[in-house]
Amino acid sequence: METKIIQISAGKGPLECAFVVAKVLKIFLKELVNNKIEYTILNKENGIENGTVQSVSIQLKGNQLADFLKDWLGTIQWIGISTF
Repeated sequence: METKIIQISAGKGPLECAFVVAKVLKIFLKELVNNKIEYTILNKENGIENGTVQSVSIQLKGNQLADFLKDWLGTIQWIGISTF
């Protein structure tokens, strides 16, 4: 069984980035459950607006994590109309 730590962060981006981190986190956690990967949220820093997340660190435990993570590593581009 492998163990990895993943961080999803809005960095120094605007409020919209923290909104996207919250949305990506929700999708990511659902995918972990669907792939039977255990996870623990190590640290979560909420954004300044309700429903936003500035940064989150997640410890993953499972088999073949590299295969699962290959589609998740890197920058995510989210295109949409700002709610802020």
